[in-house]
Amino acid sequence: MRNRLPWEWEMLDNHNSASVTSRAKVYGGWIVHHSFVSPKGSMTESMVFVPDREHAWTIVKPKADPSIERSALANEFKTS
Repeated sequence: MRNRLPWEWEMLDNHNSASVTSRAKVYGGWIVHHSFVSPKGSMTESMVFVPDREHAWTIVKPKADPSIERSALANEFKTS
């Protein structure tokens, strides 16, 4: 008898309220769902199967570099 996988969506990112990406564990991999709502109200959605038999895909949060100030990130692109 096969093990049952719990059907749970795990949030991968939520950069803003308009764009959401999540994943659910399924046999043989993951189902990844992305949705986006534009400022005009139109919505797009996509869903894809990602093969990963061992479910080894781990989510690593990016670490912020404390030496970089947010306000200085785009200074090199400014025109004088």
